[in-house]
Amino acid sequence: MKFQSIIAVFAALIATSFAMDQPSFHTKGVPTGKPTGPLKPGEYWWKPGLSPRGPVVVLVSLPQQTMYVYRNGILIGRSSISSGSKGKSTPPGVFSILEKKQTHYSKTYNNAPMPNMQRLTWTGIAMHSGQLPGYPASHGCVRLPYDFSALLFTATSNGGTVVIGDGKKPQPHLASNPGLMLAPKDFTPSMLRPLAGNDYDWHPERSSSGPITIVISSA
Repeated sequence: MKFQSIIAVFAALIATSFAMDQPSFHTKGVPTGKPTGPLKPGEYWWKPGLSPRGPVVVLVSLPQQTMYVYRNGILIGRSSISSGSKGKSTPPGVFSILEKKQTHYSKTYNNAPMPNMQRLTWTGIAMHSGQLPGYPASHGCVRLPYDFSALLFTATSNGGTVVIGDGKKPQPHLASNPGLMLAPKDFTPSMLRPLAGNDYDWHPERSSSGPITIVISSA
């Protein structure tokens, strides 16, 4: 047990040594006690103890310029963001986290520092620390306050789901106006419209035990 403890401490020290310091022009971030309502640029809310375990889903609302983090279907964090500017808009859709690097420099934009980078596409779209001026200002990435980007980095894993919603396209509509639970604030029974034919399949016998935590469908 003592040997395992030493290994754990050593691994933590190695992980810390790779952490990237906050660039001076990046927004540090200001914690707030507000789980709902508008956020000022740089404000964030983080309460991971509300749901300590389970799968993590990240929703990004482009209209609200806000990120929501759910674990096991419960909101555990949210943050102000800055998405892509006009002509370089952040694409809406459903993405997987392809790569995570605490220390990263852009190969496209003059070696710009991008701490706590989490890649969403191989064409340059990622979530990372950056400057938050209060409006969309990036080249397409989702900029986060430095402190929040570090917290988010600890909660996600490669392959995790990120949904970006613009309020226009139907598939990521969920992400454009989320609430405390993993469902839109404007939910109405009419959203549960009938599905025709074989629009879905349901085979619970394929996994006879274990909890169902989060189900996301584009239907």
